[in-house]
Amino acid sequence: MMNRSRHLVSANPQRVLLRAFLIGALSTVGVLFSLVPNLHPLTGLSAGGVAHAQSVTDAEVENYARSVLAIERLRQEAFSQMRNVLGNREVPSIVCSQPNSLDNQRREIREIAVSYCTDSAQVVQQNSLSISRFNAITNAQQNDPQLAERIRQVLIRLQRNR
Repeated sequence: MMNRSRHLVSANPQRVLLRAFLIGALSTVGVLFSLVPNLHPLTGLSAGGVAHAQSVTDAEVENYARSVLAIERLRQEAFSQMRNVLGNREVPSIVCSQPNSLDNQRREIREIAVSYCTDSAQVVQQNSLSISRFNAITNAQQNDPQLAERIRQVLIRLQRNR
């Protein structure tokens, strides 16, 4: 435990921030596509599918990582817009695959959420993945450390090349 604490203290701050961003981005994707409990204000297109690490191509990993980064930007923007509309009130949990999660929301919140969900689906499709394939990869990486590492490496590379 002592070695681990020393390692964290001596770690490059930029690397620590990048790692935190990547963990947050992957967590957001899991939440976004209803694969984990609702912990974020915006969640889910749909869940489903199973992908095995050996069946996920390098091109799919690349397209998946590009999608994750773009969706995270959309999520942050939508959350900020909702926060501006709601002021000090709590931002509601929105599940894209459950339209009734919008039923009791103000018109402005519904419009922001629908736009976010539509844009997120378009991002995935523009990156040459179907929603079901994206969800399958999301699900698989949660249970497959090798696939998760492949995705993490691509996310790091994409972040560095920005």
